[in-house]
Amino acid sequence: MSLISPNLDDRRFDDLMEEALKTIRNTCPAWTDLTPSDPGIVLLESFAHLTETMIYRLNKLPDKAYIEFLKLLGVKLFPPSSAAAVLTFSLTIPQNSDVVIPLRTRVTTKSTGADLPPPIFYTHEKAIIKKGELSVNVTASHCNFHDGELIGSGTGRPGLALRLKNAPVAVASVGQHDFIVGVETPDDELEERTPAIKFQGKTYRIWNETENFTGNSETPYIYTVDRTNGLVSFAPEIKSGKGDSTQILGNVIKDGREVRAWYTSGGGPGGNIGPATLTKLKDPIQGISVTNTFAATGGREQESVKNAILRGPRELHSLERAVTAEDFELIAMKSSGGLIRAKAFTKAALWAHAQPGTVEILIVPNISENRDNVSLEMLKTKENNEILSQIQHALLNRMPLGTTCLVNWVRYKTVNVKAKVAVHRGQDPNAVKQRVEERLYKTINPLPDNSEGTGWSFGKPLRISDVYDIILKEPGVSYADNVFFTVDDVPNGEITSVVEDHFQKNTWYASDTTTLYRTMNNGEGWEAVLQLTNDMNTIESVCLSKNNPGAIALNTKNTGEIKSTVYFSSDCGESWSSIADTAFEIENITLSQRDGIPLLLMATDVGLYELWAKPGSVPVQLLVDTENQDSGFYKVTTAFDNRGTQYVIASSRKEKGIYMSAAGGKTGTFKNIGLDGKDIRTLAIQIDGPRTFLWAGTTVMGNDDGNGCCYTELTGSDISKDGWSTINENWIGGSVKAIAFMESTVFAATHRGGVLSVNMASRNRIWRRPNIRCGLPSRDTERLFQPVSTLAVNTEQSILLTGTPEGVFTSKDGENFTNCSENSFTEKVTLPETWLFCSGTHEIHVETDGEN
Repeated sequence: MSLISPNLDDRRFDDLMEEALKTIRNTCPAWTDLTPSDPGIVLLESFAHLTETMIYRLNKLPDKAYIEFLKLLGVKLFPPSSAAAVLTFSLTIPQNSDVVIPLRTRVTTKSTGADLPPPIFYTHEKAIIKKGELSVNVTASHCNFHDGELIGSGTGRPGLALRLKNAPVAVASVGQHDFIVGVETPDDELEERTPAIKFQGKTYRIWNETENFTGNSETPYIYTVDRTNGLVSFAPEIKSGKGDSTQILGNVIKDGREVRAWYTSGGGPGGNIGPATLTKLKDPIQGISVTNTFAATGGREQESVKNAILRGPRELHSLERAVTAEDFELIAMKSSGGLIRAKAFTKAALWAHAQPGTVEILIVPNISENRDNVSLEMLKTKENNEILSQIQHALLNRMPLGTTCLVNWVRYKTVNVKAKVAVHRGQDPNAVKQRVEERLYKTINPLPDNSEGTGWSFGKPLRISDVYDIILKEPGVSYADNVFFTVDDVPNGEITSVVEDHFQKNTWYASDTTTLYRTMNNGEGWEAVLQLTNDMNTIESVCLSKNNPGAIALNTKNTGEIKSTVYFSSDCGESWSSIADTAFEIENITLSQRDGIPLLLMATDVGLYELWAKPGSVPVQLLVDTENQDSGFYKVTTAFDNRGTQYVIASSRKEKGIYMSAAGGKTGTFKNIGLDGKDIRTLAIQIDGPRTFLWAGTTVMGNDDGNGCCYTELTGSDISKDGWSTINENWIGGSVKAIAFMESTVFAATHRGGVLSVNMASRNRIWRRPNIRCGLPSRDTERLFQPVSTLAVNTEQSILLTGTPEGVFTSKDGENFTNCSENSFTEKVTLPETWLFCSGTHEIHVETDGEN
């Protein structure tokens, strides 16, 4: 039950009269005529009536206090909005020249004889009916436009408040700016590309509207506006400490500077009229008719105080609950002084593996010293788990039921800018170089700056135009040239694995010997997600699950007693755990599942093993060959066919053939399915509609051209009765390194022939050789390709990625390749949605204009 607020005084007229008559009887016995006709009683009744009215007003005080408290919380009435319509202006008489429809042309309805005046719509822009055309469409709104209304002048003091002459302000249903405030500013005070308006021969800088004056570091040119009463307020001054020191929460308008406003008033539901009703031109144009094909919509009256009072508690409750992204961010910022920036994401909106209802808050540590030049090392030294715990605890009791919250530190991508800058004669090149570099460090910065902005935006690419803007803001610069970016962490070395994510769109992984990289835009940009700390260990293979979104694993080869280590991530590489160290060498791993839980299968030098994908698991050997239990394996792969059969297939060492289990790899279910005497180190599964094929690639030594690839159909517990088929015509690649499929085309990564392909839908199944100038790296001394160690295919987008000694190469057709892992960029550097840029080392070469 809600609390009932009592009246401050609950006496009514009868109560007051009864109390007065009682007092007369006790204090004045001689007053015996107490009838309504007595003059004294008439006076008492008048007094009681006035008193009752005063009590009624007194009892209104709680309502007034309630409204005043809502105002303190920032609750405002919703202003009216104006209806919008698309007007069609048509020619009634053919014209031999263009016909202009002027800006703010007025259109209304025909008079209906009602008491209310017909609504008037104003066009938003000038339109032209071109010669030879018959009509043009223009957007119009049911409102009054006020252009450059002088609302006051600056005083040079904070806390300036000015009032519009035509309140309330109507919210425009169309258009980008329904309210603009401009402050008179001489041209020499305006920076390049500063938004401004020319009006009546003067320049007015456009200021930015804000909800309040707290936390606005993007620009100091800010104001608030109450659209209902038309009050425009500029930054106040507050005390910033215990002493007399004060702080102005924004810029102050200089004394005498004009302040003008561009806005609309009017609006309301009266503009919501039907189609074909706006047919009368208030400003006639010869030969022109007008109508609205569709109804005008969007008009809304101003919110009532009663409704705002009902809405008020919701505004109050939102301050104590984390519901929206802004709520999470605000509470995080309030919870600890160790962070300077927070960003909340709904994980399910970004990741296929995320559980619904999970919110992740990414935070940036607070750095008070040298904030304009922040290095990655400085950021990392400020990160500690105590801050994460504080924020997690603060959010625990404020989150909705069923919501999970994760708090983590932001990840950063380091970028370096290199450019040549020419300065005007008379400028000090060293001084200009220093100032330009300072601007770069200040802008490409994850930390907010009190005067310039909020820090680099999450996920926003760094474009070449951004750098030109930064450099050309320096007054001494004549021009900039040869601008490009470099990044530190890209897979441009010897690639050991390339795999495609089957669940996360546009996402791939590539590894060199020490680092695993991820791209979330099909190779346009890469980020390191795992780096080995031991330089003596190398990444051997990487695999993704085809059943569990987000699951990824890799194994390393180590020096010392521990021969291999297995790492696992369940969130697309965002976090990792080491789940096993082994005393044997792991050649290859693949991810399967059992009972819905990720399960790793490992081909090792001493047999085939399985390992649950969780820390502390112990590898368990699978019995494959009872006569050679410790026989090693090169490769293992797994697949499910359309009948639900779970295959586990492994190629043995010492040319002992291929073993297959059609029961998920259970002990005692393996059988040898052939290819004895061949060195098979590559296996791949092809799903072709209802059919499932197994492909195997042979390895050869020296300059042998190789034997191509073999394939057979899997039929459940066995293979096709036709056995294995070999495709080797026109094969010149040597050893097969990897096999992938794009519809009916089979691609093979080779040791010296690049990427070969064969069309299985063709009668003549001949391997197609790539041109030596296809883009793949070639060897210097002979017309051969460098080894292509791995490849992966995205069938839906027809994208092929390959791994070479010089990085990752991409292709749309399998014939022409481009390097997609270079560390130098001339257009832009991309960034994942949850990452921020951090400046590396910027190098600006400065010379005086005209020297060269």
